[in-house]
Amino acid sequence: LLAPKVMEIYGIDHAPIVSEIVEKRSDIRRNEVYQIGSAENLQLPDNYSDIMLFIASFHHIPDDAMTAALNEIVRVSRNGGHVLILEPVSEQGTYSDLIAKIEDERDILKKTEAMIDSLNPVIYQRESESFYYIQRSSSDYRLVIESYISDKVKRNQIWSGIQMEYAEESLDPDSIQFKSLCRVVILRINK
Repeated sequence: LLAPKVMEIYGIDHAPIVSEIVEKRSDIRRNEVYQIGSAENLQLPDNYSDIMLFIASFHHIPDDAMTAALNEIVRVSRNGGHVLILEPVSEQGTYSDLIAKIEDERDILKKTEAMIDSLNPVIYQRESESFYYIQRSSSDYRLVIESYISDKVKRNQIWSGIQMEYAEESLDPDSIQFKSLCRVVILRINK
């Protein structure tokens, strides 16, 4: 969606499966570059980015790497650049219940929320904060299972459990939509 509107777009993820997904896409534009990497060591020049997006990824930055990641955001962002952080919010009865079957993220999500709220407002000036529900599909969930569970037997057990759970409710698990509550914070970087 962004690629036609910008000069360059870099997608960086620590999960090798993302590269596999990108390789299968036929609609990649010339200005799109995808890399395996980490937020604490961005392979981009100083003052390079007008906007950085963290889509459901900020809470995956390890505690011991968070300071380095925040320093990288400032280093790579242009003065006055923006950072958009979209993070899931744990709420009973939503997609987060499914994620908890893989990994219980409730504590780390609360910790990440508190960390974002405690950022130095002089450097990380908050411009807005909103909450949204996003529709997630069963294929989204399968992708998460494949990305984070390397043991094929365990992946199949988790998916089979979901299928049985929804079959009891006479629902087709492959067509189910899940709501996911997300918090979106937009920060302006001031250097």
